[in-house]
Amino acid sequence: MFIHTSICKKLINERQHPFWRYIKSARKEYQRLIELANKNSETVVFEQTCRYYRLTGREIEIVLLVRQGLSYKEISEKLFIAGKTVENHIQNIYEKSQVKNKVALLHKFFHGV
Repeated sequence: MFIHTSICKKLINERQHPFWRYIKSARKEYQRLIELANKNSETVVFEQTCRYYRLTGREIEIVLLVRQGLSYKEISEKLFIAGKTVENHIQNIYEKSQVKNKVALLHKFFHGV
């Protein structure tokens, strides 16, 4: 089958040719895999850090909720515990992991630094 060169150029330039759709699809899949790899490596760092500092299950829950940006009050409501209990858990986490604030905590637990 013969396709006129001007039609080929038009299809290629407009990126409507199946070839371009394939490339676009492949790029999306590649990006998804990169995000998944980053997420998995972040998860591995988090799990290893939790084990290293010997966090309890409740402390791990609290770190994950802090990461979501919840306030201590929101955490206490979500876990059905007192606000002071959340503060005590946070203080224990800070002492175990040798950090002084939330930013340092999240950086250490999710980026391994």
